[in-house]
Amino acid sequence: MRAVSEGENGLSIHRRIALAAVAPMLSGERRAGLRRWLRMGIKGKTLPCRVGALASTVILAAIVAACADLPRDPEGTTERVRHAHEIVLGEVAGAPLSPGAGRTLDRVAARLGAHVKPISGHGEDLLDRLEKGEVDLVYGHFAASSPWAARVHFGTPLGPRRDVGKDERVPRFAFRNGENGWIALVERATR
Repeated sequence: MRAVSEGENGLSIHRRIALAAVAPMLSGERRAGLRRWLRMGIKGKTLPCRVGALASTVILAAIVAACADLPRDPEGTTERVRHAHEIVLGEVAGAPLSPGAGRTLDRVAARLGAHVKPISGHGEDLLDRLEKGEVDLVYGHFAASSPWAARVHFGTPLGPRRDVGKDERVPRFAFRNGENGWIALVERATR
């Protein structure tokens, strides 16, 4: 077996990956010891190429496995809709559903085997209910600079214009913050 070729700081790429993955969990003294061990190998001998490649593969597999179910829904909106077969949609009074929003809802509902249950109301009330998880989506005309932007997620503008000013009120969906799987599902359906 040939030895691993050494790169920057006397460490091969495989050893640098291993160090980068483990080093943040170690104290300064232990980190320096790990760096010396990786540079020297076992008993002063360099590690064989296959061992370095195997270590890199194991670390990469662990990282990929940790990210496998991203994006996540901490509050389970997607699964709740899938099991209840119902998307609770808050419609802001005075903002009739655009054709693009209707198509998006139809696609999402078909994908999850659900139907849309619309609830009409005022923007503040519906956004508050969205934040509490009582509705799944809110449709209305919102500006990206709205004070609610810190508490809910405003999706991309619906319709032909995507490049709008942040103070311009445009048709869009509002989502519960952090429900990234749900947000990604609906946003993909808008395209």
